[in-house]
Amino acid sequence: AMPTPMRIWAGVENSLPCPVTVQEGREWTSEMEVKQPLPEETAALVRGTPSVELEEVWFKYDKDLTDVVKGLSLSVYSGEITAILGGNGTGKTTSLSLISGLNKPYRGKVKINGEEIEKIPNSKLFDHLLGVLPQNPQALFTAKTVEEDLMEILSESDLPKAKRKKQAVQMARLCGLADLLQSHPYDLSGGEQQRAALAKVLLLKPKILLLDEPTKGLDAEFKQVFADILHKLTAAGVKVIMVSHDIEFC
Repeated sequence: AMPTPMRIWAGVENSLPCPVTVQEGREWTSEMEVKQPLPEETAALVRGTPSVELEEVWFKYDKDLTDVVKGLSLSVYSGEITAILGGNGTGKTTSLSLISGLNKPYRGKVKINGEEIEKIPNSKLFDHLLGVLPQNPQALFTAKTVEEDLMEILSESDLPKAKRKKQAVQMARLCGLADLLQSHPYDLSGGEQQRAALAKVLLLKPKILLLDEPTKGLDAEFKQVFADILHKLTAAGVKVIMVSHDIEFC
């Protein structure tokens, strides 16, 4: 949870005073003359078909309004974490809504696993294919306790109730919610709500995970846990696309 300059200073063997501010960090870096050799060029990876592909996508919310997304092209492959960065009003969340099929571009194509998204029925699109964590986690809550809410997302599973409950409890433990299972989701703090919503989405075991401001309200400790979760998911072939203001986390 320390400021970035302090964490960099602590990770490098040196005898200089510890910098606290960004300016002091720049001065420390300059004095250390930290230089890293450029990595050798490697052969281009053979990636195959993109899991998510946007081809010259244009979108606006009304025909009389200006374009929010202008000619966006993007390819996301298996095992990758893709972060969409930018200030407010630059079309980050809108881009995510185009990938999820919530909004449709008026020009260009959105493809999931090589198939145009409008040709994929929602029953297939959200059946272990796409998982979406919205910017407002409360949009996902439907039950009176966290445990019931996690069980609800598994209600259509073929697993026996005991196994579904075990999965829900394990996910709650992974997301730091073990002591909050009997709490009402609306009584949780902002960071706890974010973790509860994340747990609910992860229980769907999506192959493509879309995250809108996923670190909002999370403390430094859980961000490390969350980063580890994302790396484990991508190692298993899950594709992660996140919209974020958190440049450090990205």
